[in-house]
Amino acid sequence: MQAGFYNPEQILNRDLTIIMLNILKPKLFLDGFGATGVRGIRVSKETQTHAVISERSEKSFKLLTHNVLLNESEAEVHWSSFEEMVTRYDFDFIDVDPYGSIIPYLDISLKNVKNRGYIGFTATDLSALSGALPEKTLRRYGSIIPKSLMRHELGIRNLIGTIAKRAAALDLGVEPLLSFWNKHYYRIFVRVVRGAAKADETLKYIGMVDLQELIGKAYSGQIAGPIWIGAMENVFNLKWEEKDTPFVLEKSSNFFHALKNEDISLLFCDVGEIFSKYHMDIPNLKKANDIALNNGATITKRTHFSPTGLKTDYLHAFENVYTSKGLD
Repeated sequence: MQAGFYNPEQILNRDLTIIMLNILKPKLFLDGFGATGVRGIRVSKETQTHAVISERSEKSFKLLTHNVLLNESEAEVHWSSFEEMVTRYDFDFIDVDPYGSIIPYLDISLKNVKNRGYIGFTATDLSALSGALPEKTLRRYGSIIPKSLMRHELGIRNLIGTIAKRAAALDLGVEPLLSFWNKHYYRIFVRVVRGAAKADETLKYIGMVDLQELIGKAYSGQIAGPIWIGAMENVFNLKWEEKDTPFVLEKSSNFFHALKNEDISLLFCDVGEIFSKYHMDIPNLKKANDIALNNGATITKRTHFSPTGLKTDYLHAFENVYTSKGLD
């Protein structure tokens, strides 16, 4: 088996994990897919959380052990599989970062995390989650995701919905605390609460979304779901103080804070897609912002899900432009 490798594409993932751990302050953290050990080492040195790192590959285990010693880290290391390690201690934060889908590790992580504990999920099977492979999306996630430039928010909501449904089946409730897309992966942090009542409450936020009804005629006949229709960035509703994190990149910190805008609305208006479907000239985002404000919106913010997307408290703002041109 090949040894794990350091992935620079995951710097943002690791940076935001450090930020979240300093906010949530769990006591015992599991990195069950250790590879080189970089995530667990950072947790041990940059937070007050005790880190446990496990790795099933002998080559990777030797490498991460060397790295732990090299960095004078107090992380605890084990030559063990995720499935074995997750049941060994009473973890209040479990990090699930496999290659591909989280599905094989979903139930075991939900069942074994401490009550009111946290799980960080990283998924790289974006083609299935975002509807690029419709048959696989339906088979693996039991959902329909129409093709649009909103696919990554739909994909993340598809993933949260899947986590929520499996949790409910186990009499668990989940609350998404932070959710984002970056290049080839989705990252979601959730809090897990035991009890049938919490499970039932969670299921209230699973539903179907009619894109035409939500946004306008540009998405005629497009239905998505079942997906998560609740808030995704609840960490910003918690009471916490900013902590100095010298090893977290400034751009990562700025990215984290911008995520609070994602809960302005369920989905967003993709200016390029909407105006193209209306066969109208595509305005730049400044002009699009003015159009939205002139047509009923009071809030508009950029979304990280699309370079031409706007979060707004009135998603029909551009539908007014469409009908005013006599195209209805």
